[in-house]
Amino acid sequence: VGEEVSAQVKTIKSVPLKISSEDLFEVHGEAIMTTEAFENYNKNADVPLKNLRNGAAGALRNLNLKETAKRNLSAFFYDVGYKEGEPFKTYEEMLNFIKGKGLPMDSYVKYCTTVEEIEKEINYINDSRFDLNYDIDGVVIAIDDIRTRELIGYSVKFPKWAIAYKFEAQEATTKLIDVEWNVGRSGRVGPTAILEPVELAGVTVKRASLNNIDDIRR
Repeated sequence: VGEEVSAQVKTIKSVPLKISSEDLFEVHGEAIMTTEAFENYNKNADVPLKNLRNGAAGALRNLNLKETAKRNLSAFFYDVGYKEGEPFKTYEEMLNFIKGKGLPMDSYVKYCTTVEEIEKEINYINDSRFDLNYDIDGVVIAIDDIRTRELIGYSVKFPKWAIAYKFEAQEATTKLIDVEWNVGRSGRVGPTAILEPVELAGVTVKRASLNNIDDIRR
């Protein structure tokens, strides 16, 4: 059981509010925050966001739709959970269906036939991921043929026909220049670290939250 975030999703400009279709279908997607949206939001934020992932997740859970809209989220759709009519034969066919409905997708999809090709793609994406304007923490390797997927099946939580390969997290060391104290909308006073600029995961980090002891220790 997930969370009801339909109202929040409607603030995402790239998601169409109406889709032309004779058949009922259900799609799965993910909301993301781009680097540009993250930097623009933090320019005027009382409490700067820590990272793009938290910025997107927090926006979707925020009951204040104006605040959600301020974060200027984007979205990618990647799967059809249910569809009336003729079933898909391949994942490629499914992706073409999603694209044909005008839903935003990540254009980078590669089809490999050998383990060596898969390893090559993983290394390429790992080396180039910081050039993207959004965060990724890995890649998903999945079987293209839908019938084969059905035969392999699912575990309690995950499909057996796909595997997620996670990249190592990036870390950086910099100097603490100053600590700035800000009063939030609730009247709470919180510290923010002013840092010597450092590149981290494709983002220039100049500020960091010091709202709790775990942040300070890190």
